[in-house]
Amino acid sequence: MANTIVSQGPAAVITLEGDVDINTTGDLRNQMSVITAGTQQVSVQAGHVTYIDSSGVALLLLAKQMAEKVGATFSIDSVSAEVVKVIQLAKLDAVLPISAAPAQKPQNQAPSTDQGDFSDIFD
Repeated sequence: MANTIVSQGPAAVITLEGDVDINTTGDLRNQMSVITAGTQQVSVQAGHVTYIDSSGVALLLLAKQMAEKVGATFSIDSVSAEVVKVIQLAKLDAVLPISAAPAQKPQNQAPSTDQGDFSDIFD
């Protein structure tokens, strides 16, 4: 699992994988200091997230807030279906705009029985 925030010149890239929950977001919050006045863009790569809870969503909101504070753009450039569901469930899709379609699940997984009711995120 590689949940990181890396400054690459004028951009900060937040990479999230696996579980993004109360156990993993503390370290990421401490790394937010890379979003400084010289940052022009904050990009989130979350295409390999298998689970995200409210602390993960709060981390995304914090990253967006910090980007806006320094005048940087904020984007979610890759995202898993799980992240999309939680953002939509929280009614934050207008606040956290997603600029990419959800990453597809690997072919070896069973077909989804999702009816759009979000019940699968509580398993």
